[in-house]
Amino acid sequence: MPTSAQRLNQLAGQMSLFFMESCFQCSFVVSINRFVAVFYPTYYRKAFNERTTAIMLLLTTTLSLIYFGLYFVAGSDGCNFYYDQKSNAWTFGTDLCSKRMAHYVDMLSNMVLFAISCVIDVIVFIRLRSSTKAILNTLLYSVMLLCFHIIALFTSNTLSHFLSRTIVWSVAHTVDGLILIYLNPEIKKHLVSIRHFVQIIKDPVSSNNERVVTVYSSTFK
Repeated sequence: MPTSAQRLNQLAGQMSLFFMESCFQCSFVVSINRFVAVFYPTYYRKAFNERTTAIMLLLTTTLSLIYFGLYFVAGSDGCNFYYDQKSNAWTFGTDLCSKRMAHYVDMLSNMVLFAISCVIDVIVFIRLRSSTKAILNTLLYSVMLLCFHIIALFTSNTLSHFLSRTIVWSVAHTVDGLILIYLNPEIKKHLVSIRHFVQIIKDPVSSNNERVVTVYSSTFK
């Protein structure tokens, strides 16, 4: 592989790690936010305002940038994350720096993060009996990390390696978005509004007739 293409491959991998880590950090912050809202509602109104939200977003982004930047600081010695064409999977480099980043940062630190999130979400679930989204997200990302770092080590062929390191990663982020949409009534309401708007653009006459019939029916009920 040419040097420029190889560098682009590594940069794409590092960018994906940045966005993934940002997602993990935000998920953790949401768990804390939900916990405080449930158990300390009075304090929640004072603590979680626009300023606090901005600080939290800045903090999560900064932590992700630090993680992202470590790959450039140690770039000359390796510390890479890239798509391996031989195994058809995203993988860390074989150098010492990459192995340490994979083991201590990507796996252990994130698993600890999800373990804490899981405990918080279970406590909230016991209190409210309705914290499905948070628990599903935590379990989803935990399974993804286990597949990437543990299960992939026991795969013996290229297809299994591809499934456990690439497909699982993509599916996890896709399912996370679907969970967010399905369990969030506000997002579903906006999606229905968008669908109705598109329908009006495509067929304004039929949409207008439906609206007139609806108004007429509600008037004479």
